[in-house]
Amino acid sequence: MKRSALLALVLLTLGLIGCSNESASTLPEVTDDCPLKGTRTCGLDDNGNFAVLQCGAFLIWELEMACPGSCIFDSVVGVVCEGGELPDVIGDDLPDGDGWDVRITDTPSDLPQETETPTDVTPDLLDQDYIFPDLMPDLTPPWIETTSPADNEMGVAVPFVVTVQFTEPMHAITLEAKTVRMHDAGGKEVGLEFEWLDEETSLLQLTPSGAIFHSSPYSITIDPIVKDKAGNSMGNTFSFTFYTKAVPSLNGYAELAGKYAPLIYQETNTTSPQFDYPTRFDLDSDWVAEDNVEFIKGAATTIEPTVHYSVTETKSHFFITYAFFYPYRYTEDESSRFGNDVSGALVVVRKVNEAPVAVETYFKRETDERSFSFITEESQLLPPGKTFSDLKFDGMLPIATLFPGNRYVAYLSGRKHESCLWLDENNGFLDGCILNTGIKNGMQKIEMNYKNGVVDILKKEGSKFPQAKADVGFALVHLLDSWWARRADIGSGKVWAEDYKYQPDTHFANRPTLSTKIPTSFIDPIGNDYGRPPWAWKHKPGNGSSYFDMPRGVWFLDPAVHFKLRHDQSNGWSDYDTQAGTGWSLEYCFNPYFNLDFRGIWPECTAK
Repeated sequence: MKRSALLALVLLTLGLIGCSNESASTLPEVTDDCPLKGTRTCGLDDNGNFAVLQCGAFLIWELEMACPGSCIFDSVVGVVCEGGELPDVIGDDLPDGDGWDVRITDTPSDLPQETETPTDVTPDLLDQDYIFPDLMPDLTPPWIETTSPADNEMGVAVPFVVTVQFTEPMHAITLEAKTVRMHDAGGKEVGLEFEWLDEETSLLQLTPSGAIFHSSPYSITIDPIVKDKAGNSMGNTFSFTFYTKAVPSLNGYAELAGKYAPLIYQETNTTSPQFDYPTRFDLDSDWVAEDNVEFIKGAATTIEPTVHYSVTETKSHFFITYAFFYPYRYTEDESSRFGNDVSGALVVVRKVNEAPVAVETYFKRETDERSFSFITEESQLLPPGKTFSDLKFDGMLPIATLFPGNRYVAYLSGRKHESCLWLDENNGFLDGCILNTGIKNGMQKIEMNYKNGVVDILKKEGSKFPQAKADVGFALVHLLDSWWARRADIGSGKVWAEDYKYQPDTHFANRPTLSTKIPTSFIDPIGNDYGRPPWAWKHKPGNGSSYFDMPRGVWFLDPAVHFKLRHDQSNGWSDYDTQAGTGWSLEYCFNPYFNLDFRGIWPECTAK
């Protein structure tokens, strides 16, 4: 056995030497220099017989294997000899049945038939049976197997590191700042530090070296020119996007949003009641705006009632925004129907005693944007000698009437989704939100209430969703954990149709601003109109009522300025008095949209 093994080793060694001596000049029908080490092709040997040729270290063709038949290209294994290769066994004195599969491609004429076993070879080595397979070059491009965070993952903790698992060891020098990049919501590049976590260089860790923000998208792009250790380029660009979670310590604000969440009377239409359920944008488990209408029309069998919210805080007041999202605005007039509709409301709460003092609604009506605004008699927002209409409020009521149990009673109309007050019965046709006793008595509606996180799923019953139901619990979802985090998802197959540059109001100095554009409207798959996210709301009525024209988005992003300019144009509200806890402050304790957070720093602000 030892003698046979040694003979095979010698034969293989000499055979390989013989192959390496071949050159392009001695191989017929192969005239060009070979392009890449390890490449295999079909050609002819010196005798004109079919052979497999391999590109050698000096980029010249070398004889790898002579073929008894023809040489062909196989789609699975590459270049092969048809009919097998040269005979496996050389000489007649190799023992049978020892499992040898020694393949050589050229046998020197002076090869001895036998040789003695050298005394300096380890016996254990010669006791083994060896198989010498064909050495196939690696021509498979690398790719990305997994990433962490995953593509489209939300709620990623800050700070974070990114890991990329490749399908094979990579040529590390090709993965660096020019070929692997990270960008933020505004498309600005964020620096990265590179570290390989394994010796094979297949697991790459990326650590951001620049500023990282909460509730923000980050995209990683890997260029197609990065290579594996065999020199194969990836060939295609790979990119993935993930979204960071909201700032910590929001539990107190979540409790406030729950405490003042409205009692909702949601009117429903007879044909398809589910069109009038406020719910999540991703109700179909994706963040693609174009497919929401078709999903709510047909595939939906369950719907989670949902209200989105956000809370900002000044030294004097809390501002709680509630947003109602509908996948389909199903108006009687077919030309006014559109997908991804939004209405909402703003509740203002005085901090000193946590008393709600005002509610202001928002909805689209035809091509304009409407709003109704009410204050309580206890609001302390009415200067002496002034009436609520002087300050452009639509009404003033006792707190127990406007906010029974701390919650205003919302009426959301069917089909058009107007955001109204159930107690408001004074509107004309041009105003919208038309209500009276007769309409209320004949109305089919879903009564929705916030029940401390208990959500009652609305289910299709037979072929139809319920048109009327009482005491349905809805979920509260923070805008920071949903729409705002995805503010860069603009374009086909995403969330937003277009963006705009926010302009702060100039009536007060040093108002906060944004460095990047933000979305102005949802994609509408129907094409008639569009819903707006709260940061693109604007009070612009078309019913002839007077209003104070402010830049788009001030309503939501700078609510302290919006509310004061709309209702205190005579500047009758006193500045905030720290000792008394009265007056109106324009200084934010917490406004995450401008990255302002003075909680626990200023004494007038709540603790984190």
